[in-house]
Amino acid sequence: MKKMDGEDYKESTIKTMWNQTAKLLQEKYLNDFDIKINPFSDAAFKTARGARDAKRKALQSIPEKRRASAAALEEKDWDTMTTVWDEETPDGLQKKLFMIISVELAWRGGEGSMASIHHFKAEQRNDGETTGRIEYNPIFSKTTQVRLFQKLREKRDANIKSDRLFLTQNPFWNKVPGARWYKDSPVGQNTISKWVKESAQKAGLDLGNKKITNHSSRATAVSNLAKSGLGEQQIIKITGHANSNSIKPYLQLDQEHHELIVKKLRRSEPTAENAINSINLMPSTSSGTITDNSDLKKTCTNVYNNCIFNCTILNLN
Repeated sequence: MKKMDGEDYKESTIKTMWNQTAKLLQEKYLNDFDIKINPFSDAAFKTARGARDAKRKALQSIPEKRRASAAALEEKDWDTMTTVWDEETPDGLQKKLFMIISVELAWRGGEGSMASIHHFKAEQRNDGETTGRIEYNPIFSKTTQVRLFQKLREKRDANIKSDRLFLTQNPFWNKVPGARWYKDSPVGQNTISKWVKESAQKAGLDLGNKKITNHSSRATAVSNLAKSGLGEQQIIKITGHANSNSIKPYLQLDQEHHELIVKKLRRSEPTAENAINSINLMPSTSSGTITDNSDLKKTCTNVYNNCIFNCTILNLN
């Protein structure tokens, strides 16, 4: 299955076309011949499904053909996307809080629209004093910053009955003295799903080469944890991923991380002169094999007996 010019389709296109063709075939056999078939499970279509899966697997190995995952963003870019919002406005306060907690809590794309006020509570020490942070879903003991959350709660007046965290802005909040900031109505899922991309556009980020969605919060969280030195098992305990395979798409090295590794390698790489000077050259007493290792024991911490070593002798003259 290729284009007219011989070029391969994208992996997601192959999936969509196969599924659509299967459904049309299913419908035709039922309407024209009164025969029920199921290309998705019938044994007669096993070969066709196998060919589809093989083609999709091959395309997934080609970056420009596989389905793009939500991009993990650099910390400085995320900070810029957060600070573009004015917390002194109803809309800006919610979006600024969302940008902070979504990455700290590694939210999935739709978690923001389902978050409720009762999911959060003040974190306390053993002595009962607050830590200055809030807990999100205490079952998993995730925490995030408290200041904006407290401010958001203060702006929810007594008339608000909805438990949802993010509410619809009152269009008259700055037109009528003493008007409430929010209506007693949650922000819709479709609206919240655009907040990260909207923040990226407002911050002036290049969206042409990256897929930036609300799921970028989760991807960025995984990337940041990996950069801090945590292993895969530690990361999935924090983010709540099912297994380590779930986070592998997020662990692709971004440009910032790649440059950091290169710099570290360059700093630790010895120069040619230092490498030569660091070699301890000792003249051999004979051209034969070493039979007495008593001298070696005095200078070497590791002594190997009855071993064969394949050595390459460099002529440094």
